[in-house]
Amino acid sequence: MKTIYFIRHLKPKGSLGNHETLSFNTFCELAAGKIDPDIDYRSYPTLEKFLYRQGLKNLSYIFNSPSKRTTQTAAIMAKKYSLNQKSLVKTSYLKEVGFNPKVLITPDVWEIYGMNGLRTRVYKSILTGNGAESIHSIYGRIKNLEQLFFSLQGKEIVSVTHAFLMRFLEVYFVKGKKDFNSISFKDVSKATIYSYGEGFKTEIF
Repeated sequence: MKTIYFIRHLKPKGSLGNHETLSFNTFCELAAGKIDPDIDYRSYPTLEKFLYRQGLKNLSYIFNSPSKRTTQTAAIMAKKYSLNQKSLVKTSYLKEVGFNPKVLITPDVWEIYGMNGLRTRVYKSILTGNGAESIHSIYGRIKNLEQLFFSLQGKEIVSVTHAFLMRFLEVYFVKGKKDFNSISFKDVSKATIYSYGEGFKTEIF
């Protein structure tokens, strides 16, 4: 048995830490990876409290996406738990769900509804395969990640990732919906919206 902790990266520095206040163009650049912000290191206590509540003790590996904010979050944890570089694994399996806000929403709608207006469109686009990374692709990444976990020694593994992917990870590991054909809009829309430095743990056998 292994215990896996899925965590959203720490808060990005400055105004980029609050998506609701970003201009439409800035958010589009962030979603496309053209902006890759550093984290605000002052937000670390949130993550520390989460890990304490979860009882993390025997950490063996930390996985993270290629982004700067997940890499920096992983590095802080590695230092705290005295892990060496071989225990830090960067993988595209944990990258954020791909979508283009300019295809899914207009600047006017963004100004009125912000992230709430966008989330609904992203979920629907993923499930229909139009305008965003498909559910087939997302679940393929999650299944590959799960197999990678199985192949490793060690009992506790942390994975640092992004907000939209966190919801699909929750549906897969917590709700147990492992067939992408069975996923509904309700499943995704009811999944938890995790704050920076928080997440969930699950056990795999």
